[in-house]
Amino acid sequence: MLRAMRDGLPPSVQMGGHDCPDTAYLMSAYYRTDHHWRTDEAYLSYAEALSAMMPGATTAEVTDEREFASGFLGSTVRLGLMLPNVADSIVDCRIDMSSLQVFVNGAEVAADRLDSWERYENMAFKRWSFTANYANYFHSDYGFLEISNPAAQSQDSLLIVGSSYTNCMERFFAANYAHVYKIDGRYTDLLADDFLADHPEIRQVLIVGQAPPILVGALASNA
Repeated sequence: MLRAMRDGLPPSVQMGGHDCPDTAYLMSAYYRTDHHWRTDEAYLSYAEALSAMMPGATTAEVTDEREFASGFLGSTVRLGLMLPNVADSIVDCRIDMSSLQVFVNGAEVAADRLDSWERYENMAFKRWSFTANYANYFHSDYGFLEISNPAAQSQDSLLIVGSSYTNCMERFFAANYAHVYKIDGRYTDLLADDFLADHPEIRQVLIVGQAPPILVGALASNA
């Protein structure tokens, strides 16, 4: 079925994915107590997507990589409220965000809303056993997110349609695109096709994870 879907897409629509060579790799790519992927794995997927969308572009420079404070628990543990034998460490890949402007649902917020590196580095956070650590470290799910970067490698704009899986990687794309927009259809009535109609300068759309079929169909038919 997936092959038939891929073969039926117009040439302007590409379907990609990051391969996991074996079970051990897959287990290391995701948190042990949470359904999200580790940021170092998300960075590899960002690099692969960027290579397809902007051939020859330089990926966002990772200035540091760290695992913060083991003992965090995630979404899969909260469902049963049972402490596992093995907990998680929050993984992050730090980049320079000094030139970023960030807007959440139209309101400007500090760039460090996109990650909590300094807060965690200084242990300036509260630890609860069953909190949403992924969302606590990166950012909560927003219906509409905009990142502007006058120092980006291009003046192009990118629309990301996704879920919480993109929360840890939107900032990476901001190194390459002057404007990165992200729509999470779970938390907004804003439709991607309406947004694209109002922003004709956006020539690329990245869909990460599962999107409603009607939305995918609209994007593919207008590609």
